[in-house]
Amino acid sequence: GMFSTWNAPRNFMRNAGPIVEQMQNLRVFTREEIRKITNGYSSDVIAKCSSCEVYKGTLEDNTLVAVNIETAVDEAHSESFTNSMLIYSIILHNNIIKLLGCYLEADVPILVYEFAANGNLQDILRGNYSFPLGIRLDIAVGCAEALAYLHSRSFAFVGANVTSANILLDDSLVPKVSGPLFICHSISSTSGDVYSFGILLLELITRKQGGYRNNSPQELRKAYMKKGHTMFDKEIAAKADILILERIQMVAMDCLKLDALARPKMAEVAERLQRLKNVESTGSELRELSMLRRLVASSISKARENTTPAT
Repeated sequence: GMFSTWNAPRNFMRNAGPIVEQMQNLRVFTREEIRKITNGYSSDVIAKCSSCEVYKGTLEDNTLVAVNIETAVDEAHSESFTNSMLIYSIILHNNIIKLLGCYLEADVPILVYEFAANGNLQDILRGNYSFPLGIRLDIAVGCAEALAYLHSRSFAFVGANVTSANILLDDSLVPKVSGPLFICHSISSTSGDVYSFGILLLELITRKQGGYRNNSPQELRKAYMKKGHTMFDKEIAAKADILILERIQMVAMDCLKLDALARPKMAEVAERLQRLKNVESTGSELRELSMLRRLVASSISKARENTTPAT
């Protein structure tokens, strides 16, 4: 199985063990340590899909972590997995999920990430939680800055899948971009991230899924242009904020331009959203953003506790 010891040395080499051991900011875990962290794989499973399980774990110093165990994997995926691990190890940004370490003697590396207590953005937008505009704008700025940072490296990196399901939120609702990252081979390929970010922005202000995957960017833009204000989520569509919402929508429309080269760079998108956030946070309601964050975060976790079935 995945933890058979006879394959361990071969797996360690195949998973770039000697390279990873040289990395300053990555810890290489042993089989026994992973077992302890997950309490013998009996701790909470916080996410599950056909090819992976994510356990909530605890390090010796009581730091909470997410332990990502891939269950089914092919060679090509295994290689991109190792690349992704190498990329994460050199990336340090507050809005990108931090890879803390890995276990390399399994068939596929087991990755240990920082823990994001409030789950993913998609669940929160789909749930019935109160979610003020100031927080949403703050999340948009954080994600835009993370993508701008990735695109500005000497090797530009792109997110494989910038969606609300891959934006994790910590206990203060600080957004963390997660999901595989790849080195991109041309500057124009970063425009795919810009497009995905446009969909994410619309989802933040309408609370509707960007389920237009097969449509052209043009059709998606037309739908929003035609419906205008009626698309905004009622919770945040106060008269005083309509102008801000329209401006956020304009940024999204630019990100969704049909001509990929006409789309703005993420650095410009981040700057435009930051300016809107500055305007927004002069409103009395949003002056205390960090306090608001804590309040909203605690009301979301309370609501979640009440809706999560007992295990």
